[in-house]
Amino acid sequence: MSVCWIETIPVERAAGELREIYDEVKSPHGTVDNVYLAQSLRPHTLRAHDLLYRCQYAVTHHFANVRRLLQDEARSVKIFEALRRTRPQEAFAGKELALLQYTEKLTRDPASVRRADIECLRKSGVDVGEDTIGFYPPG
Repeated sequence: MSVCWIETIPVERAAGELREIYDEVKSPHGTVDNVYLAQSLRPHTLRAHDLLYRCQYAVTHHFANVRRLLQDEARSVKIFEALRRTRPQEAFAGKELALLQYTEKLTRDPASVRRADIECLRKSGVDVGEDTIGFYPPG
């Protein structure tokens, strides 16, 4: 179901450059955000929009939810600044830091994840079966 009141090209009908873009921006569940669908008639504008959306909009919009959930403005600011500087160790430690570091590695370079990464999680107190959902390297 689309919430756009303008003509759009749904994922299943996309081809060429638009299909490539949809494949790049789809969620882990295979969905494409409406903000991308709304621009589907002009795929050449989507790449620039994606950079802006992922950087400015996503951080601002989604971090507002973090602030609301934490209900601790000082902690929220500390986390925001640490993540903005890509220095999560300034706001996190132990299990939380280990999970963040694993998630970053898994997101940026899943082929580099090794059994040692899982062992590092365990040593940090992560119950790998309960606390994580994701890729477990073979062997």
